[in-house]
Amino acid sequence: MFYRFALVMLILISLCYVGSPTVLMAQSKGEGQRLFNEARQMEQGDKSKGGRQKAVQKYEEALTTIRKEGNVKLEAVTLNNIGYLYSGLGDYTKAFGYFESSVEISKKAGNNKQEGRGLNGLATIYQHRGDYQKALEIGEQALGIAKQAGDLELEGQASNVIGNIYLYSKQYQKALEHFQRYLEIGTKLGNMYFEQLGHNNVGAAFSHLGEYQKAVEHYQQALEFERKQGNVREEALTLCNIGNGYFRMGQYQKALEFDENALTTARKAGAKEIEGLALDHIGMVKAALKQHEQAAQSYQEALKMHKQVGNVYYERDTLNNLGNLYKQWGQQSKAQQYFDQAREITAKLESGKAKKKP
Repeated sequence: MFYRFALVMLILISLCYVGSPTVLMAQSKGEGQRLFNEARQMEQGDKSKGGRQKAVQKYEEALTTIRKEGNVKLEAVTLNNIGYLYSGLGDYTKAFGYFESSVEISKKAGNNKQEGRGLNGLATIYQHRGDYQKALEIGEQALGIAKQAGDLELEGQASNVIGNIYLYSKQYQKALEHFQRYLEIGTKLGNMYFEQLGHNNVGAAFSHLGEYQKAVEHYQQALEFERKQGNVREEALTLCNIGNGYFRMGQYQKALEFDENALTTARKAGAKEIEGLALDHIGMVKAALKQHEQAAQSYQEALKMHKQVGNVYYERDTLNNLGNLYKQWGQQSKAQQYFDQAREITAKLESGKAKKKP
């Protein structure tokens, strides 16, 4: 059966935004700061693709004014935030340019902490490109800056970035160690976001190591933080991951309970990508329970959702799931049709013709 560990991929982009915008607000009260604050509110309020694009436009407007005002520190922060938004939109080339500019400006201004945040951003771009050695090199630079400055928040962010690089490069034990440090820092700082994301990422590392009970325990703790913060989107994703943990342990009814809860929560949040993921998971559980017709229905609904949001990776995996289902069902011809469609997507991805969305 096909399954993707989606958690880290979906929420990685929000890891390294400037941690304390209120400090900046207190330091600068110009027009550029006002526009920056508006962009920040837009970014935090609407996390859809359209919302991110509007936030980019507002940040660009702010950037023009900030440069006229000569506020170098705020310029570096703005460049960094635009970089993360472009990264979230899958435009890694543009994101790289903004992160690079943020690092250069921060170096000239002697702003080591902001330089570290920009380096974290660059590390994530190299990770997405599959250049894990370069990503680690830059991530370690950011970590070194954080430790030298005695900045625990930046150290936590860098540790999490490095953890993700190790996770993507399949070095799961090292990923776990860095995620645990991130979680430890979050607890020490009383930073609920760090704790929530830390538990999720520790859970993901344990899942990859095959320690599903430990994974579920951490996901459950993350769920508590998400509910306290009213973060419905990430709550839906965590419910999916808990469902997967129970699925991996062979507890199918328990898995189905969490997957159906995830589906309801994703629809409440308007999170179509997670809705598609939940439908996939329900399909897998139904297939394991030999409820083939219901499994096929869930996969078809998931496929429709993946096409709507343009996620060709999930679309390919669901097509393979359908192929496996019909193969188990004894319908070889139908199974082959789905396998062929999945291979076609793979071929397009390898040739660079498909729009990638990792």
